[in-house]
Parts: sequence; structure tokens; C-alpha cells
Amino acid sequence: MTSTHTLFDDKTKILVPVELPDPQPFAPWLVDFLGALDVHVLGCYLVKEQTSLEQSRDQFEEEARERLDEVVARFQDTGAQTSSTLVFTHDIVETIDRAEAEIDVDLLIRPSEVGKISNLLAVVTDDLHLERVRQCITALLEESVVPVTLLHVMDEDAESSEREKESLVLDGLKQRLIEHGLDEDRIETRCLHDADPAERTIEFSRDYDVVIMDENEKKLRDQLLRQTPIPIIMVRAHGDED
Repeated sequence: MTSTHTLFDDKTKILVPVELPDPQPFAPWLVDFLGALDVHVLGCYLVKEQTSLEQSRDQFEEEARERLDEVVARFQDTGAQTSSTLVFTHDIVETIDRAEAEIDVDLLIRPSEVGKISNLLAVVTDDLHLERVRQCITALLEESVVPVTLLHVMDEDAESSEREKESLVLDGLKQRLIEHGLDEDRIETRCLHDADPAERTIEFSRDYDVVIMDENEKKLRDQLLRQTPIPIIMVRAHGDED
């Protein structure tokens, strides 16, 4: 069944996890980007392994709720639809994974205090979700001159036919971006080969302000969440795409 809405309309639900009690500041571009969407703020209060979740909730719930409400209010001020959940957890990434499935979001974004975007990396895995990835890139960059790199990292032992296919996928996404208004000279494609594609991708991403990836790269996203402070936008697919 075909999805009934595009990636960026008032039905788009985005999950924004924030770590409590001291949430990272939100950059103005991020608040503006989310202003027209349905924003669910996931407040994650990280608890040490040796401390019970119940004990921490009893002690810190009121403070955590106040800080979470402050974050939610920031999005409400932009006109966004908002909702929130407060969770006391020993593992923030696991909590994000669970909430992502339960809430059934279209996008997930980790907050950033980066003042502005100077470059963007899109990690591309296949051609299943290209249109939604394209919509995300366009929404972020259409009113700027910021460059985007389209990246795919393959195993170094990949067959030549696989390498050719992935090169065509990157070229296809580049063409879609051009058709939707991005100048060709702002778009770079990189198809790399490595014994450890995930590690190579992580290292490559460290030079970028924002990383976009699709839901096929959930394991890689979790590694990025744990190992880097890079803002990540994960695009989830709902239904078939044209």
C-alpha cells in the first residue's frame, strides 16, 4: 500500500531523544527544521547500572519532567505539534530503539548545538528508500548553498556487479536531487570499499555536521550514536514509494 503522505507534511512524526537532566542545546536550524512536523520528545534520564530505575524515578522525576517540558515548549513555540515521554533507563540507545518502534515515527533526529550546517553526509545503502532520503536532503538544503556527499561503503570483496549497482544507485539519487533544485556542483558521490565498511563509514562521517541514513542502517546508526556526537537523521519507510 502506498504511503498517503510525503516525508515532510503535518502528518510526519519525528522522534527527538534528549538526555536528561541536562539536555544538549538545540541549534536554531534544527528547531526551524522541525517546526512544521509532529514532534515527539523522548526524555531519557540515564541511570547508572548499579542504581535501580525505580529509585531514580522516585528521586528525580519532578526535576526531569520540568526539564523535559522546557524542551517541549521550545518546539511548541514554533507551532509544531508536540508530545513527550519520560523514561529512566540504563541504556539510551536501547530506549530509543524501543520508542521508535512503539511510536511508529517517520524520522529520528539526535539534537545538535552546531550553529549552522556547513556540509551534510547521506549514507546510502540501496534504492528502497531513496525518495524519502531525497526529500530529507532537499528539505534541509533547498534554501542554502551547503554541499552534500552521497556515500556508500561496500565490503572490499564485493563483486564488480555489486559495485556497479551501488554506483548507479548513488548516481540515481544525485539526479533526483538535481531535478528537485540542487545544483550539480553541490553534490558529491563517493562509493568506497573497505574490510570494515561500518568503521570506515563512521570515520568518514566525523568530518560532517549532519548525517542522514535510512532505516536499513539501524545497526550503523546505533554505533554512531554510541561513538560520536554527530547529529543523525534516520529516515524510516512507510509503505511503497514511487
